Amino acid sequence: MDSGVRVVQKELAQALKLSQSTISRALANSPLLSPVTREKVQQAAARLGYVPDPVLSSLNAYVHSKRPISQGTVLAWLGNSIAPPLSRRQPDWEAIVFVAARNRAAMLGYGLEYFSLHEPKRSLGVLDRILWSRGVGGLVIGPQPRPHARILLDIARWCAVTVSKTLYTPKVDQISVDHGHEISTCYRKLRGRGYRRIGLVLSHTFDEKTYGLWRGGYLVEQSRRHVRNPIPVLVCSDSDNKTLVKWMERHRPDSVITAFEGNRRRLDALRTAHYRVPHDVGLAFLNLGSSSICNSFSGMEEPNDEIGHCAIDVLVSRIRNNQRGLPNRRIVHLLEGIWKDGNTVRQASSPTR
Repeated sequence: MDSGVRVVQKELAQALKLSQSTISRALANSPLLSPVTREKVQQAAARLGYVPDPVLSSLNAYVHSKRPISQGTVLAWLGNSIAPPLSRRQPDWEAIVFVAARNRAAMLGYGLEYFSLHEPKRSLGVLDRILWSRGVGGLVIGPQPRPHARILLDIARWCAVTVSKTLYTPKVDQISVDHGHEISTCYRKLRGRGYRRIGLVLSHTFDEKTYGLWRGGYLVEQSRRHVRNPIPVLVCSDSDNKTLVKWMERHRPDSVITAFEGNRRRLDALRTAHYRVPHDVGLAFLNLGSSSICNSFSGMEEPNDEIGHCAIDVLVSRIRNNQRGLPNRRIVHLLEGIWKDGNTVRQASSPTR
């Protein structure tokens, strides 16, 4: 055909002697058609130079997003807790991201329901049948309690994403925090406030969950700046005050970077050892959230709402493009946190170097 004329689906249907609805389904990779038919249509489309009209595609997506919730427009959040996120006494990270994801799903015309992976007397096979019978169109796999987690759920007929690095398999598209950016930005912000003896204290849990990215990023910053007598990373429990105080006395940091673990233990441990924060030592947290307990802390505020929004956007895109099962090469979306001023480090006194 003339390369200057746009090929439309009607012409594909005439050339292949198929109905236009069959052409449309084949181009959308619909499982309602056989693989042979889908491949035949897609090869012909490529040969004849067919490309979808982006304006019509956008209009079609808009129309579908305005339809009431029905079969296939229910999404499932697979979590590890028996208690649904909204019923928890203290909203945790998962609950915050779940609410953001649910709100985003509602904006796009979808519902998001919570399903526990550990419901008593319910196997993953039973869960699979429940999800299918409920007309679930896509899965959001929540954060796992330990890294390298494996969930033995067959997702061949699902579109799926995860919101944490802790899921090892199935290898679906991932939306998570850019931990390398977090530690680098935090280190530079402390430098900009005049701190030079910057230390890093992590629990074993957070060091594992971030796959050493915080620790590695910290060591890179030390190396880049040719720090003399660099302070070694301390990895210990957030309740091990004795080890923390010994490390402080030996290496004498003027500031400490650490992870927020839902409590004030690091801060209280320093104050108990008669360190005044921020007068004697600055304290910056890597993973602050939006809870009230974090309001006075300095450090990196993670994009929890944006993670929920992005997870739904990616999942809905996969649903609309009928991209079910494991991707050939998964895509990892890294969202950056932002620095939040608080009362636990002093204000900027010199340009960042």
